[in-house]
Formats: sequence, structure tokens, C-alpha cells
Amino acid sequence: MDQKTFQAVLYVFFGILFLGGFLSLSLYGYFKKAEQDEGRSATVFPNIVIWGTFDAKEMAVVSKQLSRGRGEDKGYNNVRYVEKDPSTVRSAFIQAAATGQAPDLLLLDHRTLLTLRENLRVIPFSAFPLAQYQRTFIPASDQFVVQGGYLGFPFLADTMVLYYNENLRLRDGIKDIPTTWSEFSSGALASVIKRHQATDRSVIPLGSYSNYQHAIELLSALVLQTKESDAGLTAPALQEALEFYTSFSNLRSSVFTWNVSLPQARDLFVANNLIFYPGFISEYQELIRSNPNIVVRVAPIPQIGSGATPVTPAVIHTLGIAATSKQPTAALSVILDLLSILQEEETGFLDRFPAPPALQGFYPDAESDVTETIFISSLFDARAIPLTPEQQRQLITILQEIVVGSRSYASGVETLLRFYQ
Repeated sequence: MDQKTFQAVLYVFFGILFLGGFLSLSLYGYFKKAEQDEGRSATVFPNIVIWGTFDAKEMAVVSKQLSRGRGEDKGYNNVRYVEKDPSTVRSAFIQAAATGQAPDLLLLDHRTLLTLRENLRVIPFSAFPLAQYQRTFIPASDQFVVQGGYLGFPFLADTMVLYYNENLRLRDGIKDIPTTWSEFSSGALASVIKRHQATDRSVIPLGSYSNYQHAIELLSALVLQTKESDAGLTAPALQEALEFYTSFSNLRSSVFTWNVSLPQARDLFVANNLIFYPGFISEYQELIRSNPNIVVRVAPIPQIGSGATPVTPAVIHTLGIAATSKQPTAALSVILDLLSILQEEETGFLDRFPAPPALQGFYPDAESDVTETIFISSLFDARAIPLTPEQQRQLITILQEIVVGSRSYASGVETLLRFYQ
């Protein structure tokens, strides 16, 4: 998605979010009172520290923008961003909080942030009414609503889409891009899969985890789509979804097209040897840069049935205030400024973070191309993946054991029912 389109989207966003200055003034007053109630001065807070998993070099530009006098009348002078390893940021934060060294702000994906709910400052409903929150942000943002307020403000929504290699599609005579998962196991696509079982080319990376980094997210798509279908979240329906997913890596299956001996799915896609690659919006720029000799196209993620409610899995990157922050007023100001700085072309921020903001109320315009339209439209069907990092690790193990035959489908279904209820 080009920068001009994103800026247009964001102008609409801030028109909604900062209408009349309501949010900024209300929250500023609330947290300033909280600081005064705790016996602290609320006049000058020289430094605000943000921990996140985005690249530090990319965020350095933003930090400089925030520190150039922007916060002089808002309680902060300097902002320092610290890049953290996604796999250890949670434990590092807990340890830092215990020793008084925690940051003021966290910018994390929703799955990690929600495991830290006891360590976050709740932003109250009195500062930002629930009805206004629900009108502003996409429905997938409701997971941050807790008793008394919000755990954080949604920032970016990274949804899953179906990438495909246009040249390979035409070469294999695939006329229609599948809109349902069943199309991969029947008809023309099933014939393409069978034809390539004796070649080094694969159709779609379903069935394993080790060489497809989004296996759990894709399995979540199947489960969430099943949950909102007429079948509902039942054991038979989930077993059917699980059997479908693993069939593509089953050597005895007629749709065998993927196995653990293959390279990483994304590498295979850019190497011109994978036709379809289910991935996230944030991967788009890297995919088109990695190999200029392939034509990357985008389609919505397939659904379990043509008449089912569309469901698209999403990762919501969110800004939260640490409960241990001694300067929540300043931290809040940084959140608001961090959001508003997205509008400023000179930061290059939009080029580095291509996922759209997690809000509703905007639509593709007449100048949007097909890719932009699909990216924006996917927000309407977005559902946050409801798994903690620990649950994801458990599902990875279960998936691997089912693929090699050391665990039954019934056992896997029991875990899915428990995790996705």
C-alpha cells in the first residue's frame, strides 16, 4: 500500500480519535490527577522509555521526532525506544518491573500484551467512553476492554491474506483464485497438486509447522472460521478442520504437497517454487523486493464455505502504559503523539510499518488498487488470534505429533476446544 493512501486513511482516523480534543484532554486530566493523588509532581518528566519488538533503527526516526520539542508542554522531553526480542520481552519486562527498571510504555502484539494485563495501567471508561471506543477501532480491538476501562490503544492491525505467484498461476492454468479452503482439495487445484507431487514445486504450505512460520495462525483461521459457521465450535467440526490442514503433509493423501524437508515457505515462494503463500500484510513489501522477477498478487484469505461469515485472523499491535510508570500523563501524551506522527511523511514511518491502523470508519477510495482494497477490506473481517504465546507453543507440539502419528486427532481436538472457547 502506498504512503499517500495510508496518509489519507490516517487523516480520517485522527479526525475521529481526536474530535474536539476529547480524548487527549480527558485522559491527560485523569492521569495527572492520579499522579497528584500519589504525591508526585506532574510538571516535568524528562524521559519516556518505550519497549517494543519493532526494529530500533526504524523507531529511532520516530523517537527523534518525539524528542524535538513536541512534548515540552505535555510533560516529557525525550523519548527512548528499546528494541526487545519478541521471545523474551515478556520475561524481561516482569523482571524489570520487579526491580523498578520497567519502561513507561509497551508496543507489543496483542498476544504478548494481554499476558501482561496485571502489569498495565487501565485507561478508564470515564476518560474514553466504550461507545466511542467501539466506533473508532475495529471489532478485533474489543479484547482490550476490561472491567473499568482499556488495557491499551490499538495501533496497527496486521491481517492474514493469500499471496500468490501470478506467473506460476498462469503457467499451471489456474483460472480462479480459491475463495474457500475446499477448493484446494478438489477440482482444478487438486489436479495441480497431483501434477507437482513429482516435481520440486509446491502449491500451498499446509500441514507442518517447522518450515511454515504462520502454521498456528493459519490453523487459527480454520478454527475461528469454524467457530462462526453453522457447524460451530464442536469436536466433529474441529476434527474435520484439523484433518484437512494436516492432509497436505500426509504422504498417503491425494493432496500431499508439503513436507518438513522443504525450505521455509516464504523462501520457497520468493524462489519461484510455491504458488500460494498465506502470510500477513506486513510481509508485502519484503515479498515484492525479495525477487523482482516474480509477480506477487494478493487475495483475501479463503473461508471454510462460500456462505459462511468471513473471518480473517489478525495480530493487533498495541500501545499500553506500564502500571509501574511514574509518569503516566507523559506516557499518555507520547501515545497520542506516536499515533499522530504517522501522518508526517518525513519520518518514513509508513514505509517501515505497512500494516494499516486498527480502526474502522474508512473505506478504499476510487484511487485504491486491488492490493490496497484487499488490505483495507480485510480489517472489516479481522479477528484477533486468541492464543497466548504458551498456548501457541503447546499447539506447535500437538501439530508436530499429529503429523508424525504419535498423537490422535481426538486429543488435538480436545486442546483446540479448550483454547478457542
